[in-house]
Amino acid sequence: MTSFLRPPGFPDGLNTGIFLGFHGRFNSGGTDNEENPVVYADPATGAYFHFIEGQQPGIGHLDGLLATRDSLFVADFVSTGDTGNGAGAGVIYQIKSLANPAAPTLSARSVGSQIELNWDRGVLQQAEEVTRSWNDVVDAFSPHRVQPAAPRRFYRTRF
Repeated sequence: MTSFLRPPGFPDGLNTGIFLGFHGRFNSGGTDNEENPVVYADPATGAYFHFIEGQQPGIGHLDGLLATRDSLFVADFVSTGDTGNGAGAGVIYQIKSLANPAAPTLSARSVGSQIELNWDRGVLQQAEEVTRSWNDVVDAFSPHRVQPAAPRRFYRTRF
């Protein structure tokens, strides 16, 4: 079984849980492998459903997931369903969101003598002046604390 967090650019209802891929029966594929679905589960509610059912005609043996900002990639080990004679029959499917999510939000609050920046998705960027070039803040994860004594910077998020 493999699992990956949801792509944050997926539409509401598919952007707060996780996708779970089940390998199923090792030597079975296609309609012979009923144990090979991709499930979407929302841990906050306990709800789940088969995003891709097992035993789908035309799908062989789903065996890996990768999530990016707006896509879920699903590796099909052998699209013919014949795991014994399927050399060269692998496929990688891309399921891409067509939703246009709202821009990420960036907020700041005082925490003791520091300023804490929080954002819901995307990359934190900084610049010395608003009109100058913006650079990604390396290894910045939300929340990110900034020392007020540090040189003045402007911050934004890029999605």
